[in-house]
Amino acid sequence: MAIWNDLRKTGRPIAGLIGVLVVTIAAMAGDEGGCVGGVHPSIGQPGMNASVFALTTYDDGAGEALYAGGLFISAGGSSASRLARWDGKTWQEVAGGLIGPAAVSVRALLVIDDGDHDSLIVGGNFIQAGETVVKNVAKWDGTDWSALGDGLNHRVRDLDIFDDGTGPAIYAATDIGAEPGGVWKFDGETWSVVGAGFDTPSGMVLALEVFDDGSGPRLIAGGIFGFAGAQDGCCIVQWDGKSWSLVGIGVNEGVFSLKSFNDGNGPTLFAGGTFLEAGGIPAINAARWDGSQWSNLGNEDPKAFFGIISAMAIFDYGEGPALYLTGNNGFGPEPIFQWTGGPSWNVVTDELNGSVNAITPFDNGTAPALYVGGSLFEAGGEAVGFIALWTDCPMITPGDLDGDGNVSTSDLLILFGLWGPCTDCKDCIADFDGNCAVGTSDLLILFSNWG
Repeated sequence: MAIWNDLRKTGRPIAGLIGVLVVTIAAMAGDEGGCVGGVHPSIGQPGMNASVFALTTYDDGAGEALYAGGLFISAGGSSASRLARWDGKTWQEVAGGLIGPAAVSVRALLVIDDGDHDSLIVGGNFIQAGETVVKNVAKWDGTDWSALGDGLNHRVRDLDIFDDGTGPAIYAATDIGAEPGGVWKFDGETWSVVGAGFDTPSGMVLALEVFDDGSGPRLIAGGIFGFAGAQDGCCIVQWDGKSWSLVGIGVNEGVFSLKSFNDGNGPTLFAGGTFLEAGGIPAINAARWDGSQWSNLGNEDPKAFFGIISAMAIFDYGEGPALYLTGNNGFGPEPIFQWTGGPSWNVVTDELNGSVNAITPFDNGTAPALYVGGSLFEAGGEAVGFIALWTDCPMITPGDLDGDGNVSTSDLLILFGLWGPCTDCKDCIADFDGNCAVGTSDLLILFSNWG
């Protein structure tokens, strides 16, 4: 530990070093150093010029990047037709983007294992990807666009991979239209409707998710549609490879989002939407299915909660994975909720204004964060171009004060700058021993984690 030896040689007390180090610490722990918790709007300002509907991370050969799809035609002030790539510093157009005659949008993004490398499947409402003619669905391999068979006749709302016993295949959720449809399977050459399809001409399937309660995987489909034989339930069904069936007795209104997550109580499917009941019990816009019964998330009282849950993601910022839910309440600031197993959820922030359509974790090299996209116009009290991020900036290793994954000289300098009694005991990041002061014991803890 060279810096410790240097300090010993000076013969000066640690407190006396603080004044000497202030300038250095300010430079290292300022706007460019470490991680600042909360909601941040500065993602390639001015952001997008229209709504974001889908987010995912994908390595196109140049490193992991965040991909965003939506209605926009510019990102970060540059041209980007409905699809853009964020490398942590700038937004870039993706090979001409997606094009169409009217209401062109990207609504779904799915990364698949394409053999030698991964590819990105893009779904929405478009007729051209770059220079390639497609129909509402296309594949990007990091270099070229290609069509998937003859494409689909209806707008694609979601995409997933499911193995019905004949091998993994791409499944697409779509608007239903005049003929029965809603969920389609691509066998590598052609698309076919799954089962008999759903006969709800004005309906749509909005979300797909694979869920296994221990009895075998099922493809869960949620949306706004009727289901033959269901009198009291609707809008959420499961495909076992042979037939569709309701999930329990379903919910009483639309399902907009789905996520499989083990919250410590076993494999669980979470559903979000506009419903007030799930399985016949009160559950305001979000509920959990364990394979045999529905339960709520402590959200029984309509007066205590309102809003559409339209986006979910699993995120681990250092304290274990948790489920995050958000959407659109229509009445003011939009909260992000955290669920770690109950008995109720926590609000981690309410600093978003506008609706959220997509949420996904991404680490741009500074710190892991949740990126949120939608029809956002404000985040953290500042104007935002339809996309923002939230992070809690945990310290995974005691001593890693700058969040770079290592305990080193920069962390030591930050600790010295905070030496002495803490101004706020709850937010004193260098108080490792919990005594509301930064002192010798905290310094020893830092050194015990050096490297």
